[in-house]
Amino acid sequence: MEETENNEYERSHSPLKYKSKWPLLRNVIRAISLFKSHEVNEAKDVNELIHEINAIPTDKVYRLKRNRSRENSAYIVAIKDLRREQSLIQCVERGKPEDLDQIKLEIEQDPYKLLRNSTHPFSLINKRNREGQTPLYIACKNGNVEVVMLLLAEGADYLMTSIVDGEEETNLEVSVRWGHFKIVEELLKKKWSKNILEKAKKMCRSPEMIGLFKKGMTKKSKWFLCCCIKS
Repeated sequence: MEETENNEYERSHSPLKYKSKWPLLRNVIRAISLFKSHEVNEAKDVNELIHEINAIPTDKVYRLKRNRSRENSAYIVAIKDLRREQSLIQCVERGKPEDLDQIKLEIEQDPYKLLRNSTHPFSLINKRNREGQTPLYIACKNGNVEVVMLLLAEGADYLMTSIVDGEEETNLEVSVRWGHFKIVEELLKKKWSKNILEKAKKMCRSPEMIGLFKKGMTKKSKWFLCCCIKS
């Protein structure tokens, strides 16, 4: 009996058994050292970084649920709105022929226009940028007739003012101030209050612009007189 116990003790404490456990211990030590060291891969652009992140093995179902929740989060929605706004403003500022299609696309995909209408103050077509200026105001200031016509056709609120040096200014005023005759001619086809027309007229610097205002205001006066007689 005593001899049997001694044999079992010797087997349990034999050098061979301890030797068999060394590979396991080495693996544990190696794993710890790998966790402590960081592999650094330099990503050349954002797309490459996203690809590297997506390559990390994770549960597919969890990843899908996580992406769906992120897409609907307030933060992601705000980021998308900001990118859409920046894209529209950049296209309006450039005003190149190839920008017109992108402007139209951004406006058509605007959630506020789809859920409500383009006259909503938060709609992309009327939203002021960080300087307090609307897309239509920027186009009028830059004298880009094609962009102005497109924004008006898409339902931009031409009466909405922009902020300049802490004061409000209309699209008509900025067009007159910069001497954009064609845009002023187009805007005068719209309905304006007498005060706005008088204020914009005082900013005229050329005989042609003054004549344009006189002609436009005369037509409006005749229209108003006819309406009064009929009523």
